[in-house]
Amino acid sequence: MNILYVANLIPYPLDSGGKIFTFSTIQALSKDNEIDLICFYEHEDINAGTEKLREFCYSVDALPIKVTTRENMPLMMVKAVKSLFSSKPLGISKYIVPEMQALISKKMQTKKYDCVFFNLLAMYSYCDYARIPFPLRAATLSRTNRVTFFGVIPRLPSGSIFADSADGEPRYVGSARSKAEKRCTS
Repeated sequence: MNILYVANLIPYPLDSGGKIFTFSTIQALSKDNEIDLICFYEHEDINAGTEKLREFCYSVDALPIKVTTRENMPLMMVKAVKSLFSSKPLGISKYIVPEMQALISKKMQTKKYDCVFFNLLAMYSYCDYARIPFPLRAATLSRTNRVTFFGVIPRLPSGSIFADSADGEPRYVGSARSKAEKRCTS
């Protein structure tokens, strides 16, 4: 299966929990699939990171970004003020850049992907550029680092509720809106 993996930060070096999770997920997915990674980088040694990731990824594309508030205070203050007048919070809007939109669109035009994996909710804002019906949202890894479940999430109503079934797989049980409507009418 061809997977386009969209990550918020290059997952190497392994110096944070998020990077370790992303790296482990890519490592597990690469055993049976072809992974193309698209991500941002800020401080990381991009050459060492891409070299290590090419052991597991068919291609690695990394774009520079400034997302650390402490080091980029003036820029982040401007983004914070802009987010007050936007429908997207700062945690999402700080990752939205035209270069990433263009890169995802280009990748989707040049290769047929079976799914797109977004490692973070903030990266899901690029879903419209992926142009596939069911983006891959999550994968659960067993203790042997084998992928045991792909969480394929179709476009469902806002406030959708999922619950674990007896076999451990999530199942759609309704939406928060429909449950509230039922309470009001009964």
